[in-house]
Amino acid sequence: MKPIDRFFRRYILSVIGILLLFFVINIVLICNDFKIRYAKGGSIDRPIASTPSGHLD
Repeated sequence: MKPIDRFFRRYILSVIGILLLFFVINIVLICNDFKIRYAKGGSIDRPIASTPSGHLD
């Protein structure tokens, strides 16, 4: 039973680590997005994706 417990403990810790890494990366990307918007003097009202999508017509 010991190897099975170790396997599941490792699996759960890996899942928690991956989720934490995912959240940290998302927070960094969101903060970077806000920083870019404010550095250019833009407002938060308009999404950044609307600018390139307006040129696709």
